[in-house]
Amino acid sequence: MIGIIIVSHSNMANGIKDAVEMIVGEQENLFSVGYYIEDSLEDLSNNITNIIDNGECDEWIIFTDMFGDTPSNVSAVVTTQKNADVITGVNLVMILEILNMRKNHNKNEIIDQIVNIGKSGITTITKDEIMKNIK
Repeated sequence: MIGIIIVSHSNMANGIKDAVEMIVGEQENLFSVGYYIEDSLEDLSNNITNIIDNGECDEWIIFTDMFGDTPSNVSAVVTTQKNADVITGVNLVMILEILNMRKNHNKNEIIDQIVNIGKSGITTITKDEIMKNIK
């Protein structure tokens, strides 16, 4: 099974994890890490590394809130020493989908699929679509 860590600024990661577990119930090997203004880079790195080191999974995917920010950069450094990859731009759909896929696939098989699923979950709802669904 692939372990999942969601890393973000402030409470976003915790909120995504809470929303996922509200929808599908409590999940094993799903973790969230918030990066707060009082945290050092070392604190953030240690929080991520401790989850991986104490976890039950051989493979990990770290989802972060956006590319090029502190959570993503620190996560990327962690992956140089661990069997982990980073996917940026996390959304709820991505986490829900990977929970279904992670038991039967390795991380290299599903990373591109998860990125595409995340992109396809971003769309615009037009007034015409709303009215069509009401009828």
